[in-house]
Amino acid sequence: MAENTPKITFLSNKPVIVTLKFDEPQTGQNTGKDGKPYTWYRYGVSQKGIDRSIFASNGLHEQIKWFQKDDKLSIEKEEFEKDGKIMTRFKVLALEGATQKSVLDNPIAATSNTGTKTVDWDKINSDKTEDIHKQVCLKLAVDMMGEQTEKLTDDQVGIIMHNMSRIKMILDHSESNAESIVVEDDDEMPF
Repeated sequence: MAENTPKITFLSNKPVIVTLKFDEPQTGQNTGKDGKPYTWYRYGVSQKGIDRSIFASNGLHEQIKWFQKDDKLSIEKEEFEKDGKIMTRFKVLALEGATQKSVLDNPIAATSNTGTKTVDWDKINSDKTEDIHKQVCLKLAVDMMGEQTEKLTDDQVGIIMHNMSRIKMILDHSESNAESIVVEDDDEMPF
């Protein structure tokens, strides 16, 4: 990847679709404004056929690093308020057959005292449940678009992803907020 490859700037709640060009990011060391050293991660990607780069935060890197060259991903920056401060996080979704690296390379596989890898099945089952929830939310979001007879545009994909994340937010909070939901009229239910 060339040093002058244009970098992608993420806007809040605007998914960016990219294809990874390499299995691993370039990395290096730098010193932050606070004087502490940190590792930087530069991913080579293709966006609409144009070579670009992503300088990933630690949080974004932790999500992208499990994907491989030629995997197509959607990356969305989300901003939220916490303790009166605006915080940022990223949501990475695999698209069109992207697959994560081996489960035994994943941090959910812990190394025992004997040096052998053991698999955290509770984490795997939790991840599977999460994946099923995402699939259900995707189906509902796609259904909201109505019948499409032509290829989806990037804008339509962005709308679907936005609707999917909002439906997922409802699903994720439905158990903890079940008692606070008041339904005035059953005829107004969307499904």
